[in-house]
Amino acid sequence: MDRAEQIVRLRSSNHTRSRALGQLTLVAALVEQHKPDEACAIAQEVIDSTQSLGSFLVIEQLLQLRQLLQSHRTDRIVGEFLACLDEALHQRQWLSQWLAKDQPRFTNGHSDMAP
Repeated sequence: MDRAEQIVRLRSSNHTRSRALGQLTLVAALVEQHKPDEACAIAQEVIDSTQSLGSFLVIEQLLQLRQLLQSHRTDRIVGEFLACLDEALHQRQWLSQWLAKDQPRFTNGHSDMAP
């Protein structure tokens, strides 16, 4: 966990994605150390700070966090956080699907979208 905390300290708040990934590493370590309340507090910071960030990797790690927290879902704080996380994931998955749909696909240097 010390390395995860060091990663977060080294990431400036100007690098939102990098900082979020470091925080999510720390969150996973906290869950594994049976500190789900602390993990949820930091994960909520990640959700709040990355609302406008369209990062597949952040979404993927949030999905993994959801799985990690399932064994603690009867804890009131974890249950409330999981509800917030589900809403955030729903919004972000819609965004990532929308972005992927509207992006042209390139093959051999040519777009396959009609002009």
